Amino acid sequence: MLLKFIAVLTLASSVLSATTPTTAGDVTTSINSLVEFPGNPLYKPVSQEAARAMTNAKRLAVGLPLKPPTRRRVQASRAEPSGTPNYPTTGYLEARDANGMSIGYVLKAPNSFGQYLVMKANDPNSRLIVSLDKSDVEAGKVTNLQTVKCNTA
Repeated sequence: MLLKFIAVLTLASSVLSATTPTTAGDVTTSINSLVEFPGNPLYKPVSQEAARAMTNAKRLAVGLPLKPPTRRRVQASRAEPSGTPNYPTTGYLEARDANGMSIGYVLKAPNSFGQYLVMKANDPNSRLIVSLDKSDVEAGKVTNLQTVKCNTA
């Protein structure tokens, strides 16, 4: 018990002696090697208005903490938030002639040769359904969208 007390006392005295400033003439130095001249303290009091206008370098020079970060942008960085799924737009393929008149729709089932036919199909269930992703259209992967009629129903 006595040995523990002596060890703690020795440790405490070594810590206290290491942080005690030493005086050499007019200059006082501490363990942090900061030099403080008489009449020129390291901390200089500053008014709050002056402190707000200071840069971080000036604030550190007079012993004040750094300013908190400020947001410079009010709006979102993107028009569309990231991570949202692109919902595909579905519709039918419609064939038109040179004058823009409808010839018909591409049928859902191919014929015996594997060809898709264009016919006037009044029944929407017999038409070929096509899906387009918004990202593919914006990236330019899909062209000539005039022939795509979207199913809004």
